[in-house]
Amino acid sequence: TYGSTSVFHGGLEGVVGVPSPHLMEGLQKEHCSARNADAIFTSANYSVRTTPRTEFCFVMEPERGVPSRSQAVLGIGAGAWPAEGAKAPFRRKAEPLKTYKTKLAVINRQLAEEGCAPMLPEELIGARLYTGPMCAQYNAGLRGHASIDSDGELQQYTTTLHIICSAIVKLSKLTKATKVYRGVSRGILPESFWVKNSKLVRGGVELAFMSCTLDRDVALTYASLAGDDNPSLV
Repeated sequence: TYGSTSVFHGGLEGVVGVPSPHLMEGLQKEHCSARNADAIFTSANYSVRTTPRTEFCFVMEPERGVPSRSQAVLGIGAGAWPAEGAKAPFRRKAEPLKTYKTKLAVINRQLAEEGCAPMLPEELIGARLYTGPMCAQYNAGLRGHASIDSDGELQQYTTTLHIICSAIVKLSKLTKATKVYRGVSRGILPESFWVKNSKLVRGGVELAFMSCTLDRDVALTYASLAGDDNPSLV
């Protein structure tokens, strides 16, 4: 399912609302104080069984180990972070945040040379969170599939999503235009991709962050996740 051009023009605020002006506080609340902070989920791409609180701590202070509440919920030891499934093509590392702050300084020098605003520490954290299992939660909310708690509250990461979006916009200023690939399983392109509308536009608006890759084989891996009996595309 894709959105119409009206969704695009409405921007991110039209989908998830306005973020908190206190970015770091908003990040922490959405992952550690929300009702679903300790709700277990399994990411579809790498089969990681985890919780929002666990992933936030993995990004912020991996050297301190899994928080005690996460240990109890997930049934894992203090020194073992949730791991990828056996068939996962990549394995992540518990890198201290300071490792990425060094790289961030390099990126910000490059942005300054382009006359662009620097990336904030909160944007580094948001981007780092997105590269892990939490991307499944973020994209589900953007596509309207987020879980609803017992009180009927939609679990959306409004501030986090705005932070990630801002990080992508800034990083795009350092990105070279090139061909990228996207693998999609369990679906086919809708009619709007083939038939022009009244404005002569074909296609659709991806409601979530559109992850792509330079490696066609990686896209093929994602496209094949649904198995041979389901439609998929690259």
